[in-house]
Amino acid sequence: MRFAADDLTAYATAVMHEAGLSDTHAQTTAQTLVAADLLGYVTHGIQFLPQYCSALEDGAMTATGSPALVSDTGTTLVYEGGMLPGPSCIGHALEELIARARDNAMVAAVVRHSANTACLATYLLPIVEAGLIGTIMVSSPGSRVVAPAGGREGRFSTNPLAFGFPTGGEPVLIDMATSATTNRLTEKMQRDGGQYSEEPLLDRDGLPTNDPFALTKANGGTIRPLGGAANEHKGFALALAVQAMSAALSGGGGSTATGDALGTSTFIQLMDPGAFAGGSVFAQEMDRMIEMLVATPPRPDAEGVRVPGQRAMAAYRRQSRDGIGISDALRRHVEPLAAKYGVTFPSPLD
Repeated sequence: MRFAADDLTAYATAVMHEAGLSDTHAQTTAQTLVAADLLGYVTHGIQFLPQYCSALEDGAMTATGSPALVSDTGTTLVYEGGMLPGPSCIGHALEELIARARDNAMVAAVVRHSANTACLATYLLPIVEAGLIGTIMVSSPGSRVVAPAGGREGRFSTNPLAFGFPTGGEPVLIDMATSATTNRLTEKMQRDGGQYSEEPLLDRDGLPTNDPFALTKANGGTIRPLGGAANEHKGFALALAVQAMSAALSGGGGSTATGDALGTSTFIQLMDPGAFAGGSVFAQEMDRMIEMLVATPPRPDAEGVRVPGQRAMAAYRRQSRDGIGISDALRRHVEPLAAKYGVTFPSPLD
């Protein structure tokens, strides 16, 4: 079934508000989740609603307040998130960084101790719309579900990183985990009854497996680093770099934490291509590169080359116009919140 983005946003806002989240944070967070679904990142969209509501009820997510500015050098900022929703914390930092990028070639911010940040690609959109290059890295030091190469116990979160590049046409959007799969995709497979075609997980004995239920706490499994058996050292290295740039740079890895509330740490850097060879030159170079890439003759087993962000932007346009497709499994996952919190689940489009 397809649902209007505005209706899903209103539903998500109402549910989180009834769960205790303040109006402003609820609306910002709902907009971010629905934007993820619009882009096709269904594992990081409104699928998060039950998790976010549970975090609010348990006190693991802060319901009111604003990120605290810890330090400000003019071009670098440090924020204390205080376990506020990740979308609110990142949105707050981004608004300030985009404003400062008008007068500075490079600006950066770190946010420590926020709650879950959802889909990183959603934060790239306002960056590239401003004609800027964006880099985002995120780690959750307390979530140790990814084993380092050669190990069988979790030491990292999935440690995603994202890059956004403006072009003369549609932007390049890169959003990827440094792990072989993610928690959210594994949860989706558990709900849908699927299995991985490859073996991105390790069971409790450290043996590769495609069973998504290996990751449940009772079974004691972990996620492997990105790269497969021959190259997982590369995913491990990327995960380490992400943790250094986010958790270590912000102090969010534990050195500034109170109790067990490590939460999530985020690194954001914006660059103005106009301060280098020029914005128009950068766009022309990107356009030439993209044209060359998509013109690559396809392999016999593939449909051809797709540039990162191409499918996401096509989904965004289509679903903004025709409605967001929600699977039966996802609907069963999020619709019960309506009865729990006394709100109405939206009606599908005709």
